[in-house]
Amino acid sequence: KKEEEDTPTTTTTTNADTATTRKEDDGTTTKNSRDLVPTSFDSPPSTTTTTTTTTTTTTKRKKLLLKPEDSIHHQNDIGSDIIMALDDVVSSVTDDKERFTIATYRTLRWLDRCYAAHKFPTTQNLFPIVQGGLDTSLGGLREQCLAGFRHRDDHIVGYAIGGLAGGESKHDFWKVVNQCCQALPDTKPRYLMGVGYPLDLVICSALGVDMYDCVYPTRTARFGVALIPGPTPGTLRLKSNDCSTSSQVIQED
Repeated sequence: KKEEEDTPTTTTTTNADTATTRKEDDGTTTKNSRDLVPTSFDSPPSTTTTTTTTTTTTTKRKKLLLKPEDSIHHQNDIGSDIIMALDDVVSSVTDDKERFTIATYRTLRWLDRCYAAHKFPTTQNLFPIVQGGLDTSLGGLREQCLAGFRHRDDHIVGYAIGGLAGGESKHDFWKVVNQCCQALPDTKPRYLMGVGYPLDLVICSALGVDMYDCVYPTRTARFGVALIPGPTPGTLRLKSNDCSTSSQVIQED
């Protein structure tokens, strides 16, 4: 089977119900090929027509293509200390081995393109993201992705572990994290994406993870819940009756 190109040259979509058509480098045309699109999202409503009695909204939805080079360009402009290579991430609970295989090898190809597009390698640290679903078998997709990263280790300053925290069991989640931490070098930071809950932070730190990012702490804080350490670590509900009249700080130094 002929491998599909990573980046189409043109993308045309008329509305949400029509097929997407892409013209390849060899002149052929591909329709409805979801795997060709790295990342896409819907555009906002384009036109709004108002009459005296009703309001009618007409929406034209089109695909917006984000290529590896585009991702790195935007992150270079932002100027963050750590930036991420564009990866092809599949939900961890997806039952489609072929889709995971495509995503794993596409992630490796895109990594090379991300490094080629990176303008500030001495001031911004570009991390690749390990993919491969929940396949931790010998020679499985996680091992294949890790092997591809080790082959490029000379210009990799740190590693991210991705494709998790999507609904899989804790056993499967921790098993993947452990495999990745065992395989990645101890001399470079390990970054776990989308994690986590307090228990996950403790377990994954013990497994060898150094850094995390997750919306959970700030999202939880919006509802009046704080994360606290100490003899009884966990969560503290600031809106409970016990805290309603307290003027103390949340956690003493």
